[in-house]
Amino acid sequence: MTDIARDWDRPHSRVQNELTATALALIAPHLEDLPRWVQARSSGLGDEAIADLSSTMACVMALALDGWPDSGLPDTGDAVEALRS
Repeated sequence: MTDIARDWDRPHSRVQNELTATALALIAPHLEDLPRWVQARSSGLGDEAIADLSSTMACVMALALDGWPDSGLPDTGDAVEALRS
C-alpha cells in the first residue's frame, strides 16, 4: 500500500479508501455469485473458468474471494481505470 501511495502521490489513508471503494464497485454486481464461486473454487475449477461463468474478469473474482493482494494492485486492467476516471 505504501508503494501505491507513493506512486499515486496520495496519502496512505486516501489510497486505502480508494482501493476499498474500487473493490466494492467491482464486486457489487456479483455478490449473489460469491457462494457459487467459493464452491467452484473448492471443487478445483480455475479462476478464469469461474469468472467466465459469471461474465466477469478473473481478477474481480479473485478480489472478491481473496481481497487485495499484499503486493499491491491486482491486474484489473480496464475495470479499475474505468472506476478511477
